[in-house]
Amino acid sequence: LRPAMAAYDVQHYALDVAVDPDDRRISGRNVITVEVIDETSVFEINLDDRLDVRAVSLDDRVVLFRHDDGLITVKLGTPWRPGQRRRIEIVYEGQPKSAIRPPWIDGFVWAETPSGKPWIGVTSEGSGGDVWWPCKDHPSDEPDLGMTITLTVPQGLVGLSNGRLLGERKNGDGTVTSEWR
Repeated sequence: LRPAMAAYDVQHYALDVAVDPDDRRISGRNVITVEVIDETSVFEINLDDRLDVRAVSLDDRVVLFRHDDGLITVKLGTPWRPGQRRRIEIVYEGQPKSAIRPPWIDGFVWAETPSGKPWIGVTSEGSGGDVWWPCKDHPSDEPDLGMTITLTVPQGLVGLSNGRLLGERKNGDGTVTSEWR
C-alpha cells in the first residue's frame, strides 16, 4: 500500500456509472468519503489509464490532478491532518478494458443475448475494481459505511449490482437508472 493511500481510510463510495453498449463506453462519477489517518500532502487513488479523468474536486473545490500509470494524484495545497473527513469527487469516462478471458483476464464483457439485446458484465477479481471505477484498490480498505452504486443503462436492459435495490426510475431519454446499496 502506497504511503499516500495508507494515510486515509475509505468511509463510503457513491459510484454513478452510465453504460453505452453501442460505443462500448462508460461515463461515471465517484464521490469518495475518507477519514484521514496520517498527515499527508498528497491524495492518490487508482483508476485504469484506459479511462479519462475529466475533473477532480476535493471538498467541492476543483483541483489539478495527474493520471498516470493507473494512479490519480492530487498535490494538496494544505496537508490533511488525522481525524479530518474529506470528500473527493472524480468524473471520468472512456472505453474500459475488455475482458479477454473472464474471469481470469478481467474487464468488461460486451456480449448479446440470444434475442440480440446487449448483455454487459464486468469481472475484476484479478485486476481490481479500478479497471472501471476510481477506488483504493487494496484489500486492506473496504468502505466502512458501505457503497452506493447507481447504474444507468438503455431502456429494456437491467442494471444489476451487489447489494439491495433501493429503486429504479425511467429517465425519459431512453435510459433507466437503478440504485443499489
